[in-house]
Amino acid sequence: MLYYNPVFFLLLLHLLISIIFAESLAAGTTEISENNNDCSCPTEEIFVSNLKEGAFKSPGFPDKYCGFLDCKWYIQPEENTFVQAELVSFETEKIHDTLDVYHTRMNGSKLINLSGERYDNPVEHLYLSSSINGGLYFHFVTDGINHNHSGIYYSFPCPQPFYFATNSPQRLPAFSLRFIDSCIFSINSTQGIKLTINRFNMTSKFGLKVFETESFPKRYLEHQAGQLAKTESVSILITSYDFEDNIVVPYEIEFVAAEKACKCFPNNLIVSRTQPLNLLSPGFPLGYCDNLNCSTQISLENPLNTNDYVESLQIQFNTFRTEIYKDFLRIKVPFGDEDREFLRISNDNEEDGEKGGISYWIGLLLFVLLAIKIQNKQKQLTIIILFQLIILLIMNRLKYLN
Repeated sequence: MLYYNPVFFLLLLHLLISIIFAESLAAGTTEISENNNDCSCPTEEIFVSNLKEGAFKSPGFPDKYCGFLDCKWYIQPEENTFVQAELVSFETEKIHDTLDVYHTRMNGSKLINLSGERYDNPVEHLYLSSSINGGLYFHFVTDGINHNHSGIYYSFPCPQPFYFATNSPQRLPAFSLRFIDSCIFSINSTQGIKLTINRFNMTSKFGLKVFETESFPKRYLEHQAGQLAKTESVSILITSYDFEDNIVVPYEIEFVAAEKACKCFPNNLIVSRTQPLNLLSPGFPLGYCDNLNCSTQISLENPLNTNDYVESLQIQFNTFRTEIYKDFLRIKVPFGDEDREFLRISNDNEEDGEKGGISYWIGLLLFVLLAIKIQNKQKQLTIIILFQLIILLIMNRLKYLN
């Protein structure tokens, strides 16, 4: 006669129930996978630096995400560049399911914490940028409850932003943008920069701006032969206003190193009797450059100098416009062993630089006479000339005021 231990029988029954439940759970998991609701995510997904563009989504996006998620993504930049990421869509359970974004995983500085918000309007896209040589680290954590929230969708659509102009022509890469997306590029050089922009698609709606120091010039779009930048660095901002997504940017942008547009004129200039000398400020007529400190000494070619006759220079100002009270032109004359300042010229009327400032009454009416050499026998003549010039300045100033 066989005897059964009730405890053993109960343990065996519990084991059978566990096996049946595990098989049922496995079948359910397979069904979820077939419905594109895969709840798995990598422990850490790393986007390498040579990846020009890309995107990542939470598991199950855009239908729904699962509970117990612990997803990590790390975007590495190329050397001496940065990473810019765009939040395309975001929807989670408030408070319990969160996305933390860090500057890099090394120093742990948190940039932003998102939870429960909803971003699906392209106008409201949230952009995050790292510092140079710094990456972005994303950490998405959910609790143990499944929800019907869509999850997160991040992209980094822009090519690497920094370029260096050399003597060989280069082009910015071709890429695509969605509606209201923007990418910015910075081009640097130890020389000047010549920029040529050609738009090959006139139907798509895009905007382009070129930035220089204190300047937002439109001439780059109007001058297809190329324009010289007045700085050693320019930035280019490209924005899509086309409702159709992923339109290729309709610009071919070429850049090459060139002679600086802000190069000063020579230190010494010789005036010929037969050929007038035109002296232009660096960058004229588009505008002069910042931080200029240019000087030159103008002399006559073999000047005549006798007891009765002194050959002099005649200088005429045709155009003169500067920033009011900040940028000056100084004219000095030789006086013995030193040069003394004779005139300091700057616009004194901001509203009308052509006719409202000193450029009008001295530039159009006054001929400045500068003696090449001042000797003892010519002092009296020089004093008379300077006195006449002062009288002429006063008279023309009174005419302007009246």
